[in-house]
Amino acid sequence: MGVNQRVLYEIILKYKNIFSIIENTRRAKKLNINIKCNHDLTSSFASNILEYIFAIIIDNLWKYSENNSTPFIIVKETENYLAECHFKNDSINLIDKESIFEKGYQEDKKSEGFGYGLYWLKLLIEHYNKLLGEDATNLMSIEHSQNHIDNKIEQIFIVRNIRIEK
Repeated sequence: MGVNQRVLYEIILKYKNIFSIIENTRRAKKLNINIKCNHDLTSSFASNILEYIFAIIIDNLWKYSENNSTPFIIVKETENYLAECHFKNDSINLIDKESIFEKGYQEDKKSEGFGYGLYWLKLLIEHYNKLLGEDATNLMSIEHSQNHIDNKIEQIFIVRNIRIEK
């Protein structure tokens, strides 16, 4: 494996384990994160940026999930040399969900986070895409949705067009 090549499953597992040992009142308790990822998927293109992106989203899973819940992280191939990663969790209601990537601060004073993480995530994705070049197709993107299901709120973040090797 090349110097900058990283196995996606190992990145996810690394941050799952790191954030699981941080005890803090701002973190959900007794999470059982379920990871579904081909252990052979690797990335070398800007893999340090990809690692930061995963770290931010996994940190948010620990901050915003309901206690005793099971968040899911699912990585799947979509096209030739591309993958997408789905992060799903039962969460608190995001009041200002339309601008969570734009502000860099949290308006909800009762929220567990500061609001800077998802803004920084957006900047990292923009930088990743700049490294791809102006003529690149299938730029990386992130999508967010919030669903109300049986008196629960499900947060879904999808990172699309992650460059992978085969």
